[in-house]
Parts: sequence; C-alpha cells; structure tokens
Amino acid sequence: MTSAEVIQEIFHRFSALRRLSVGAEMARGTLDLFAPVVPVTHAVMLRMPALIERHADLSARDLVHIATCMEEGIHTMITPDKGLARTGEVSVFAPDDREAISSLVRRPSQGGRGGPDR
Repeated sequence: MTSAEVIQEIFHRFSALRRLSVGAEMARGTLDLFAPVVPVTHAVMLRMPALIERHADLSARDLVHIATCMEEGIHTMITPDKGLARTGEVSVFAPDDREAISSLVRRPSQGGRGGPDR
C-alpha cells in the first residue's frame, strides 16, 4: 500500500522538474505496485502536532508519511529517506535492500496476496 501523499510527492517533484511524463509513469507504476492508496485523513492530521513537537528536524511532508503509517497500523516503510528511521515510529528499509524487502513480502502460499506486511 501507499498513501495519497506519496503520489502527490511524485507529481510535485516531476512537475517542478518539468518532466511530467516521467512523473506520470512513476505514479502509474507506484499505483500498480503499491495498491491500495490510503487517504490522508483528519485522524492522520490529528497526529501531526505531537509528531512535529517530537521530531522538529523532519519536514511536515515526512511526518505526514509517519502519521499515516501510525494511523493505518503500518510498522514498516520502504523509502530512500533514511531520516525517517530516526523517529523510531516505524522501521525503515531502503528500496535497494533486497534481502530486507524480501523478508517483508508475504508469499502467496502463506495465504496473502503478496506485498509488504503491515
């Protein structure tokens, strides 16, 4: 799964670079690979003041990711942003850490449909 904030960040970044077709393709791939997209809700935003007070060194965008994980009961995140690991709120793995990621993926024989565990 992914959040609406992740998809928004992809569009924001590639719009700023004026590489809209690359951003659109990356968003499509992300939507296909990490379905479903969870919303950024009022409950997520209610977590933000405490997170900002505890982690003033992180951006609000980064903390929206953390708050979304907390609200959705997600304990593991795959991201190149190593700073998110400093919060201690979620476990963070780099996208190129194949061994760690393969340990997170449910095998179809385990009753799951595949994909990272919450």
